[in-house]
Amino acid sequence: MYVTFSPDEGDEQRWEFHPRTVLDDAAEAVERAFGDTWDSFVMGVFKGGIRARRVLLWHLMTREHPSLRVEDMPRFPLGALTVDLDREELGEFRTQTAKAPIDEATRTASLAWLDAQIAEAPEASDQGKAPRSKRSA
Repeated sequence: MYVTFSPDEGDEQRWEFHPRTVLDDAAEAVERAFGDTWDSFVMGVFKGGIRARRVLLWHLMTREHPSLRVEDMPRFPLGALTVDLDREELGEFRTQTAKAPIDEATRTASLAWLDAQIAEAPEASDQGKAPRSKRSA
């Protein structure tokens, strides 16, 4: 997934985040800051949970600022932080949706929407940090 932070003041930052590659000690720190399990945290990020996304931003920022505490994170407008899934992640959701016990009309509409998202989604890269992009006006 791609995480973009565009604060009102300062440069836009963009990271590529792979939940499965996070080391155990960093995952434990995230669990403490989030207040629940790693899986709950990741699901919270996918679902758009504000606490989960704030902790994710903190986790990403500690890569460059290891002493940053979650309590010291600056406040920011919700629109300043976006999370976009890559093709692989959307493909996993598509597979789960195809197997989900839902009515056929909902499944068909959901799969069509996911197919459109997959067609436009970026590929995941092997790098830990995505290239910086210019902030649009």
